Amino acid sequence: MRVSRWDPYDHKCLGINHYLDVAGNDKKLDKIIEKASHIYLVLSGVLIVIMIFTATYGVARRYLFNSPEPYSYEISTMFLLFSFVFAISAVGRLNRNIRVDFISGHLAERAQHVILNSIAPIMGLFFAIMLTWKGVEISIFSYQIGEVSTSPRIAYY
Repeated sequence: MRVSRWDPYDHKCLGINHYLDVAGNDKKLDKIIEKASHIYLVLSGVLIVIMIFTATYGVARRYLFNSPEPYSYEISTMFLLFSFVFAISAVGRLNRNIRVDFISGHLAERAQHVILNSIAPIMGLFFAIMLTWKGVEISIFSYQIGEVSTSPRIAYY
């Protein structure tokens, strides 16, 4: 078992990697996860670039040519959501997520470790469950009333 001083920026001593090191079979799984998160990070960047061009096209068409088109806003919104979802795995893997540490910064190192690696992920999981639950409710409601997009006529559910 590996024993090391806790470093909040060292992603090797956080979360599941620590337990896989104990079992001794982390190298293959680690490489697969790293490769997948890198691919998703690149895909997220590509979506952001496409989103920039789409939004610019929509603005130019609306204000320069006085001919608004409804697609650019919806496509940009969808790409923004997808780019967030794709990038979050790489950000979490590299431990580069934003932390508000005005409280935890004044605590002992061990208390910071417990809060940032135990309590915060549980709260995040609870938030994700609530977000999913409400999203499913809204999707069911959209399906029941037959709500569709105004531009490409894509169903919202």
